[in-house]
Amino acid sequence: MQFVARDEAAKQVLDTAFEIEGFARHAGTHAAGVVISEEPLTDIVPLQRVARDETSVMVQHPMSDVEALGLLKVDFLGLRNLDVIEETLETIRESGGEEPDIRTIPLDDEKTLRLFARGDTFGVFQFESSGMQRMLQEVRPDRFDDLVALNALYRPGPMDYIPTFKRGKHDPESVKYLDERLKPILEPTYGVAAYQEQLMEISKTLGGFSPGEADTLRKAIGKKNAAMLATLRDKFMAGCEASGVSVEGAGELWNWMEKAGGYSFNKSHSACYSFLAFQTAYLKAHYPEAYMAALMSSVMNTKDRVPQYVAEARAMKIEVLPPDVNESGRRFTVVGDTIRFGLSAVKNVGDSCVDSIIAARKEAGPFEDIFDFCERVDSKTYNKRTLESLIKCGAFDNVGPSRAAMVAVHAKAVERSTSGLKGASEDQFSMFDAAELAPPKPEFPDVEADKRTDLEWEKETLGLYVSDHPLRPVLHKLKKHTDTTVSELEGYRDGAVVWVGGLATSVRTNTTRKGDMMAMLQLDDTRGLAEVMVFPRVYARCAGCVREDAVLKVRGKVEMKEGIPRIVALEMEELHLEPGADPVYLDAGVFVGLSREAAREAFGLLRRHPGESPLFLVSGDGMSEKIGGISDTSDLHAELKQLLGPRCLSYTSPVAEPEMEQVS
Repeated sequence: MQFVARDEAAKQVLDTAFEIEGFARHAGTHAAGVVISEEPLTDIVPLQRVARDETSVMVQHPMSDVEALGLLKVDFLGLRNLDVIEETLETIRESGGEEPDIRTIPLDDEKTLRLFARGDTFGVFQFESSGMQRMLQEVRPDRFDDLVALNALYRPGPMDYIPTFKRGKHDPESVKYLDERLKPILEPTYGVAAYQEQLMEISKTLGGFSPGEADTLRKAIGKKNAAMLATLRDKFMAGCEASGVSVEGAGELWNWMEKAGGYSFNKSHSACYSFLAFQTAYLKAHYPEAYMAALMSSVMNTKDRVPQYVAEARAMKIEVLPPDVNESGRRFTVVGDTIRFGLSAVKNVGDSCVDSIIAARKEAGPFEDIFDFCERVDSKTYNKRTLESLIKCGAFDNVGPSRAAMVAVHAKAVERSTSGLKGASEDQFSMFDAAELAPPKPEFPDVEADKRTDLEWEKETLGLYVSDHPLRPVLHKLKKHTDTTVSELEGYRDGAVVWVGGLATSVRTNTTRKGDMMAMLQLDDTRGLAEVMVFPRVYARCAGCVREDAVLKVRGKVEMKEGIPRIVALEMEELHLEPGADPVYLDAGVFVGLSREAAREAFGLLRRHPGESPLFLVSGDGMSEKIGGISDTSDLHAELKQLLGPRCLSYTSPVAEPEMEQVS
């Protein structure tokens, strides 16, 4: 302030800052908020046009002022998941299957509840994050009410009580109450205040609040209004004292209120979301192909989500196939027990071309080859690049030779159709058939298929490897070097340090102003793509492994850029992984205290998954004994972890401690 007193320019800047402090920086529009009034809004609040949308208007007051004026503000949320459900049901109908009444599905359906209990919820509304999946595996919910409570608890603040909920769920006798009057309020959620309604009831029963005061508490919690919440503290503490609650107990109860003020659901909100989640999980469990196809179609325009859902479908033993000109529709399509890529997902293929392909197919049946395709599809809807993309992605694999052979003649195929069969005007008369006017079909060259080239073409035209992935034979080994996957990075806080691994693609190198080399690349781990920044200091140490197609493990810092995570590399190493089975180690300690029925079920599960991976039982002193061979799959891991706990399996053998010699 002494500097400001001496400097006139600084004083003017500070005075101006004081004048504009608290003013709105810009006019923002709520994504789904609608203001409703029984009188014309122009008589109550000032309005203005919405930027970039001259047909819409918005109020100039902020949300809190609108509500203070007595106007009703309603948020109409649009959920992609509702479209996914509807498309799944439509696919079931079209395939001749028995369509379920999705509104009346049984909420005690065992198959769906088992899906939740093993954390197999990628693609399930509200429960698909890696943190949610871990929570489900630990809590192992077995009823719908558990899902409602967990959905409400997995929020900043209340999530601190998830371990208490888990303990109470597995051991109801361990649940303790600060006051016996809390039991009827908290017993359904194992002693945890999961909902706003429970906090309201506590405030009335123990804090002496009237219904109106309890509703004010709900508003303060629901709106995260810390100032309003603070005004209720003294009233609550006094009410607790009057009802016989100790000072310490009242303080603990108020701590619940403050934590809920960070983020708390009301039960009706959580129940609605959980019901929608249960519907999506039900469809995933009972109609996996139809549901995953609809899920992929819903994210066709996002380059990061499609690979994740394709990988999830494959983990569910559903084969995902490249597009096919004779089987694919506009979106992802169920064909038998497989899913076909949609034609609209192909680069350089427009909607008009897709419509023309489907129309030609309906009119005259399947296409015989690329020449038949060019003759029958409207030439105005495609060009050479379109046909090349369709060939490269695999859309003609079932009606032609190798992709390389078809690419070699694709330009002639297009020229032949436009100059010959479709070159003549329809109002011209000719003594010859159109087929006689067409140039002869060129011969396909004898070019053998190259798997690696075909995969690169798929990546180029579809944004991901489809028919196979270079990492797939060694993916189980890559997982041993990482602690998370690319798709799980969204669940990490900004600045978290993680180990990730994958195939290096789209590698680019740059020179900084100082003349140092740095690199940017994408890491593909079959579940998705992550951008990795390699700054000069790290690049100098690992320049040799920063190249296309290198299998890398990267230790890096998560950095959120416009909500999208990327990795700033701290260290990097190339991995040389060979296909083949690796041993799996089962901790014998997990059977201590386990019921005989659970142990029998665990070993029965192992017997139902025979395979080539040696299975060793490891004792507490590090000694191990081979007990058989298993098929090392994610499904087996998930089911075993559900039965025996999240740390029952590992890929590394503990080293037995050497016995110490006794010295006399």
